[in-house]
Amino acid sequence: MPFNDATDRMKSRGTTGLFSADRMRNWKRTGFIATLLLAVSFPVYLLRTASHREGAERVQAPFFTGSATCIECHKKEYDLWKGSHHDLAMDIATDNTVLGDFNDFEFRHRGEVHRFFRKGEKFFVNTEGANGRFEDFEVAYTLGYTPLQQYLVPFEGGRLQCLPIAWDTGQGRWFHLGDTLYTDEEAGPGNWLHWTRQAQNWNGMCADCHTTNLKKNYNPVTRTYNTTWSEIDVSCEACHGPASEHLAWAALPEGSRPADVNTGLIVRTRDLNNEELLNVCARCHSRRAVMGDYTDGNGDLLNYMIPMLTVRPLYHTDGQILDEVYEYGSFTQGRMYEKGVRCSDCHDSHSVRTIEPDNRLCLQCHRPDIYDTPKHHFHKMDPGSVVGPGSIVGQGSIVGQGNIAGPGSVVEPGSVVEPGSVVEPGSVVEPGSVVEPGSVVDPWSVEGQWSVVRQENVVRPGSVAGPGDDKGIKGGAGITGVRRLINRGEPQYVEGTGAQCVNCHMTGRYYMGNDYRRDHSFRIPRPDLTAATGVPNACNDCHKDKTTAWSQSYILKWYGERMRPHYGETFAAAEKGDRRVIPDLILYSENELFPLMVRATAVRFLGRFNTPESNRAVELALTDPAPLVRHTAVMSYNPTDIMSYEKLMLPLLNDPVRGVRSEAAIRLSEVREERLSLPARKARRAALDEYMRINLYNADFPGGLFNLGVMYANAGDLARAEAAYRDALGIDDQFYLAKVNLATLFAQQGRPGEAEKLLRDLLRDHPELHELNSSLAMLLAEQGRYGESREFFLKAAGLMPEQTRILYNLGLLENKLGNTISAEKYLTEALNRDPGNYDYLYALATFCLEHGKKERALTYASRMAARYPGDQAARQLLRAAGKN
Repeated sequence: MPFNDATDRMKSRGTTGLFSADRMRNWKRTGFIATLLLAVSFPVYLLRTASHREGAERVQAPFFTGSATCIECHKKEYDLWKGSHHDLAMDIATDNTVLGDFNDFEFRHRGEVHRFFRKGEKFFVNTEGANGRFEDFEVAYTLGYTPLQQYLVPFEGGRLQCLPIAWDTGQGRWFHLGDTLYTDEEAGPGNWLHWTRQAQNWNGMCADCHTTNLKKNYNPVTRTYNTTWSEIDVSCEACHGPASEHLAWAALPEGSRPADVNTGLIVRTRDLNNEELLNVCARCHSRRAVMGDYTDGNGDLLNYMIPMLTVRPLYHTDGQILDEVYEYGSFTQGRMYEKGVRCSDCHDSHSVRTIEPDNRLCLQCHRPDIYDTPKHHFHKMDPGSVVGPGSIVGQGSIVGQGNIAGPGSVVEPGSVVEPGSVVEPGSVVEPGSVVEPGSVVDPWSVEGQWSVVRQENVVRPGSVAGPGDDKGIKGGAGITGVRRLINRGEPQYVEGTGAQCVNCHMTGRYYMGNDYRRDHSFRIPRPDLTAATGVPNACNDCHKDKTTAWSQSYILKWYGERMRPHYGETFAAAEKGDRRVIPDLILYSENELFPLMVRATAVRFLGRFNTPESNRAVELALTDPAPLVRHTAVMSYNPTDIMSYEKLMLPLLNDPVRGVRSEAAIRLSEVREERLSLPARKARRAALDEYMRINLYNADFPGGLFNLGVMYANAGDLARAEAAYRDALGIDDQFYLAKVNLATLFAQQGRPGEAEKLLRDLLRDHPELHELNSSLAMLLAEQGRYGESREFFLKAAGLMPEQTRILYNLGLLENKLGNTISAEKYLTEALNRDPGNYDYLYALATFCLEHGKKERALTYASRMAARYPGDQAARQLLRAAGKN
């Protein structure tokens, strides 16, 4: 059998050409991934069709009544919510809501002057518009309250756009978000990151988590919005669901109320376990892609959204937060979640504040005599106060620890009570630097800790903050006149911070310029992982002037050699293509004792390896009870033949979870319809229709349009695919996935010149996309430009040594050029790295036959027949090699 015939056969299997089958699958899989990554960076909320929202089954559905209807019966909860971050999530721009300086203030940034001013009751900014010229824009809404407040400007087509200049509520200053969010790119007019473009669009990025009952209402034909909401903040019904039937239930005499376990509400929010409660919060507190306007009673998270896995560039390889990912992904990989800890165990459900302001938050579960002591954390305790019940802290006094001022005594303003003092019940301590006059100190303290006052005020002995110094926090029973122990900023290297639980176990990062958010995976500091994989650790977060080795030396000194193996080491190795970790990945994926996020992430890495053992593990994950694992398995599965592909995907096309169904549909769309059975065709059509609705609504962002392009291309509708890819690039001309698929499409249409130009432009603009070297090499080979092709294949092989397919294609090319020694070398190297690969065995067997090496050809053919029993090609090769 001549070698050229083998090459032709590989083409029939889709393994050569511009993209091999593996490569095409990888790029096509990025279709839904592209939406996910974009949607969660700038959350996109996809609309259900009108008939789906307003069908006959919803005629009598509950409706939203507004938070004002809750006050009469739930005043305590309402008062806690009032003034919270949820209440202040968004508002109409008025004197009472706007915090920024609009008093004709000039903000200078990179040599340009932006002016904030007023015209009567309205607020304006003079800044750079979409055309590059400075114009006056009216501010219609505020977005957020603290630590920063953004401002929204209305544009034609129903769009609201977020100004890139925000107000720092702590420091009382304007600052430009571009200085921290996209420092490596000049986001001028025309760039999709410019504030007038889609990356800063409120309707798709922010709206769902800053309002109640949002309907995005994007029209992909007119490319306009008619976005609506019932309340302009995160109100009661955002979590509890529409209240109309609950009000009807409450209006009935108590004895005649139906035995409704949830009092007429769609959403159950009491007596929930940690998973059920987290699902209520995760719709906003997660990095995710959503599949439609939120509707209460979704049942499973993946009926509405797809949470992002804990992989780079969103997370460090050990799962620590890296990009802006919110809380879901980190919390679900941690020990606390595994042990049943709920969001409400730490946060008040209505005020959203932590229910304790200091280490007591953790001491609800962890013994203070063990964990709140230097014997555990080996750091200095913060000087604290022991103040008796009923004591009144006044202005100017510094209250130390241990001294006794008798009952009823008054400590005058400016007095200093020395360390060791105890102020007994009834004592009056004039306002110190910590709380407003009249605050009553609770009878609790632990040696070296902060004293705590009612109304969640925190007393720190010796700090200076006069009455009413609220650090910009307004509304509700908030924190006033004090500094919080659990602060919103990174820990300062001062005495006592090392004794705070959160600073060792909840490290954080700044997002949106000045918003410090803590990692919710509650991990043990691991400098050894820093040394092994480069991830950060809590020790060096504070001790920035010290080395990792210095930190690790103290960990060993204090705690000894007791660190367990961590999945972060496995994931770091998997990211580099190290196949030695496949057994560990399989263990993580199959063992339900590991966190859900870890299991799903392991499945994702297994799919990348595409070996028989990793593929078997992914295949097993297709039937996993956890929808997130099933969804990841569908994305990661590498099919070997159409029959098995259909057999495995058909049940998933009818999966009870929407996210799994739609992903199975786009994956199976890679197979031509005539090659599927009738049941598979019917199920795929229904699931693809669902997939199309998701992405039509997502068509205001490039990811949705890209996904539609993939769907059209798989169906053979190349004209619509090209239009969809071009529309995606019209929104973001740097969306390289669309360019890559356009190149593929051009090659399929016999337009190699256009394909080559796109690939060369991509390599110029994105040299980090090493795989494009191989794509360009194959395109050049198809044009007979073998010398240029070889150059790019060699470059790709050097940049991606773990990609054996490149070696395989390079071997085919060398054989075509008559370089038989090099050809055999590359083909053999590919097979040695992936010993069971069908294509590599076939190629080497035919190569040896072509060059008269029948004995060696028989060896490869025998291995192929043993590994793939019943394969017709293997039997033919055995006969050709001389074995009857």
